[in-house]
Amino acid sequence: MNKKTRAVALVLVVVMVFALVTSMVAPYLV
Repeated sequence: MNKKTRAVALVLVVVMVFALVTSMVAPYLV
């Protein structure tokens, strides 16, 4: 796995975790 592919995979994981946390926290913020 080259560096670019690893960076893309890392970004995808961060986005997925961010979406999951946002979906769990959103009801308390609204």
